Amino acid sequence: MSKSEKTRYIMARPLRYGIKRHVQELEKVLFAAQDKVSLNMLREYAVHDTRLLYKMAARFLPFSPTENQELISGFILAEKDGEDTISEDGENEVEQLTNVLLVRASNFKEVHEFISAAELAFAVILAVEPEIPNVYDEGWTYQTILNDAFEFLTNMAEEIENVKVIEKLYEMTLDHFENRDADDSHWEHKFEELLETLNKRL
Repeated sequence: MSKSEKTRYIMARPLRYGIKRHVQELEKVLFAAQDKVSLNMLREYAVHDTRLLYKMAARFLPFSPTENQELISGFILAEKDGEDTISEDGENEVEQLTNVLLVRASNFKEVHEFISAAELAFAVILAVEPEIPNVYDEGWTYQTILNDAFEFLTNMAEEIENVKVIEKLYEMTLDHFENRDADDSHWEHKFEELLETLNKRL
């Protein structure tokens, strides 16, 4: 391989997500919250267990929607470990991480922070949908993740009474639906069903 070919190969490889950079921020958040149990877990276990560290970051850190999506994508990349496809065990680990985010979304919903809840659910969808082809089996676990995220959004849409919030969610859903890369679009029907549900509430 020539030097130029090697350079192109290196540039084309996806970059690893630097999860360890969040350790200090996690320490600050947990210390401020006086959460001694989680702080001890971080210091004794998570710093040596990358999977646990991802889950703690997803649970506690105030990421933006893009950062949450990058967190999930980074975790998927780590689980693929240089391969094009992910193992069944890797899929299950991804589901555990996305469940953490959907629990957090449910907590936002309970206090009527519907937009924040939707942002977390969409982070899950936008990170996992492109990965549907990159599995050994039929991708049942990924399908479950996507169905759970869309079910959460649909149920929430049916509960919201504020029309302005419904309008915002409709715009958000339509924006994500229309701006996905064509090669990454595998769950069209669920986007369409959600848009239909939201439209009926307007």
